[in-house]
Amino acid sequence: MEVNQCCRLINEISRGTIVAYPLVQSQHLHGQQENIEHGTVFFSTTVAETSLTFPSLKYVVDTGMINTPIYDIESKRTILKEVRAAQSTIKQRLGRLGRTQSGEYYSLYSFKVDDLLYPTPQIFQSDLMNNEFSLRKSPLQKGLDYMKTFLPDKPSQQSIDTTIQQLKQLG
Repeated sequence: MEVNQCCRLINEISRGTIVAYPLVQSQHLHGQQENIEHGTVFFSTTVAETSLTFPSLKYVVDTGMINTPIYDIESKRTILKEVRAAQSTIKQRLGRLGRTQSGEYYSLYSFKVDDLLYPTPQIFQSDLMNNEFSLRKSPLQKGLDYMKTFLPDKPSQQSIDTTIQQLKQLG
């Protein structure tokens, strides 16, 4: 469920006794800070995992999920998909507590967070056309086929080949 929908829902269910505030990356920093200063209940995207400090945070309720854009090579489209959060992400969320006072963490998930230590590298989930095009137009004039040897996480050869094929079709 989307952050703003969650805020509206809790306001509706509580008949206005609980006012929830959204925290999303597209908000201006001033708006985020104002919400943090005045609010007690927040629904947030991943923006709250690292970049925001909550001086009076007492509770974190975590779904253990994250919405992430994933490129589907077959349909040639990027979709927003809900996936399990990695252990490192869960630790970031848990780390929001205890900065200024003790607090409690409630997990709403039953899966083992040890199954996925770190998030899937973005290069595995992204459309590579812009990367390939930019690399070929750079002074180096070499694409991902060459550059992948320098990457800590390498895209699949199928992804690279498909990207090159798509660029050739565009001319």
